Amino acid sequence: GLLMLADFEQYFLRDVSDLPIVQCPFTGVSPDTVHRMRQGIAQMDRHTKDMAYQAWLGFYNSQRGMRWDKPTLVQWANFYSTVIGCPEPPALLKK
Repeated sequence: GLLMLADFEQYFLRDVSDLPIVQCPFTGVSPDTVHRMRQGIAQMDRHTKDMAYQAWLGFYNSQRGMRWDKPTLVQWANFYSTVIGCPEPPALLKK
């Protein structure tokens, strides 16, 4: 299998240190792969993107290993929203 982690997710490797994981350097993504990913994201409807943003925010908010304060969490979530093609960060309902 393949597990891809962002730099900020490296803490997770401590949680699975009992597994035989071999780290490989990131060598980049081919232009064709980037193109196909952008095409797929462009086909996603706004509701799906909003739900993905909400799920991302909820997941990373629960990850204590991240040690992010709320402003940092929101900054990364807003960056994620641009990656998934949102013109602005989706609005969230207050709980």
